[in-house]
Amino acid sequence: LEADADPSESVRSGLTTLLETVMKDQTGDGSWVAWPQTRAPMFGGSDASMTALAAWTLAPAASLGSERARSSLVQAVRWLRQNPPDGELQSLAVRLIVWQKTGQPQ
Repeated sequence: LEADADPSESVRSGLTTLLETVMKDQTGDGSWVAWPQTRAPMFGGSDASMTALAAWTLAPAASLGSERARSSLVQAVRWLRQNPPDGELQSLAVRLIVWQKTGQPQ
């Protein structure tokens, strides 16, 4: 999501669709649920991994001023802080990336 500093209109449209889909799937407690309750483009083995992946997805839009993405990201980070990692290495690595992007203590 951050790879292209000047995305074309079609790429921006695709990113907007992706972000809308991700934000729409956030639950009331700030998390995202794991497969099989989830749907493309997000798949993960646990609610913790899904929430970390979704938070990572939202971080660029939040940093660019999207208030809706920022609000969703704040809820996700709150949920991640209140729930322990799931023991999956990828989930923990993504959580650390989210911490770095959102200024959380590692």
